[in-house]
Amino acid sequence: MHSNRITFLAALLVLGSSAFAQNGRPYYYGVASGNPANGMTFSSPVVNNNGSIAFDASKYLTGTAILTGADFFKDAFVSTADPSGPFSSGSFPHLNNAGSIAFRGTVRATGEVGVFVGLDPEHNLAAGIGAISHSPTGINNNGQVAISADFGLYTYNPRRNHDAIYVGQAGVTGATFVAENTRLSAPGQFRRIDSEPAINDAGTIAFVAQTWDDTATGRITGIYTGNTTASKLIDSTGSFLTFGGGWVDINNSGTLLFAAIEDGSLTTGLYRGTAVGTELVASENADFIDINGRDINNNGDVVFNAQTGGSGFNGIFNGPTLDDRVIGPGDEIFGSTVRDAFFRRGGFNDNGDVGFYYITTDGLSGIAVATPATFGDADLNHIVDFDDYSRIDNGFNNN
Repeated sequence: MHSNRITFLAALLVLGSSAFAQNGRPYYYGVASGNPANGMTFSSPVVNNNGSIAFDASKYLTGTAILTGADFFKDAFVSTADPSGPFSSGSFPHLNNAGSIAFRGTVRATGEVGVFVGLDPEHNLAAGIGAISHSPTGINNNGQVAISADFGLYTYNPRRNHDAIYVGQAGVTGATFVAENTRLSAPGQFRRIDSEPAINDAGTIAFVAQTWDDTATGRITGIYTGNTTASKLIDSTGSFLTFGGGWVDINNSGTLLFAAIEDGSLTTGLYRGTAVGTELVASENADFIDINGRDINNNGDVVFNAQTGGSGFNGIFNGPTLDDRVIGPGDEIFGSTVRDAFFRRGGFNDNGDVGFYYITTDGLSGIAVATPATFGDADLNHIVDFDDYSRIDNGFNNN
């Protein structure tokens, strides 16, 4: 039997250099840390395929910034504490593989607020929109930026906002209109826009909306890509009763990631697929009482944020159970115990890396990246070698 162990373990060593364990716990890399001494707090980051990262940060009695690393001053892309930069403030960063950052910013020289790409105050992608507020919601590798615009309330009771979606281009002032909801009922139009738009490298926009059109079970909801219901990618006239708002994602293959309630069910599920076919990723149940932030990469892999049952705290997952965990309540990170971990769209790259914001039970917080454990790396040192052989061999001997 010992020779069989050697054969098996040798195969692990060969595979370990390139393969990734599907269910192995990841490595965690610290990017930035917050504590009472440094007065820093953060929002969930975005990560590109090259491992670059960007995130909102604030520092007590100092200001706010978009950071790309741990140092509030040296690693600031845009900062309120920088008196000489072209922007006096910035927030809501999104990042593509070229390293371009799209963000909501204020031009220092003029006070103009808008959506910008890079340190280029000359091209406001939100110029001329005329909304109360606007924010970037994604940037693709061609420099196209999805923009969500808020024009204020249509009605108070029921409370219904006037929202619109645009697409801008890096280096170009202004944006192209994509869709909006209407004040009055109109067939083929949208009553509400229920999610921020996502964008893929083909420039396809995806967003969740409720239409003015009715069926026997209520108003039709779905995922759309243009200003009428004719642009549907998938809707509730098929196997789904209704589509949930908040978040949707689309990858370069056109595969969607969305929340919906299936016909005949009262359970919200997270689904991956297209109008041709979908599969259930996870359900809201005793494990996941609320599924929120989500991302699908170009390999079709999925990561999502969920509030967990029992504790009510938040974790990051990639499958239907609490064991399918990137990180969550009770896990150890950098010598402390995780209370909450938060994630957003854009935080999951094609290498399987997940950027996240964590809070520990002892009051610390930080930005970290989880990267998949290499298959066969038993001691989690990022190298598959004979130390791993020894650990696994001891495991055989102990059984």
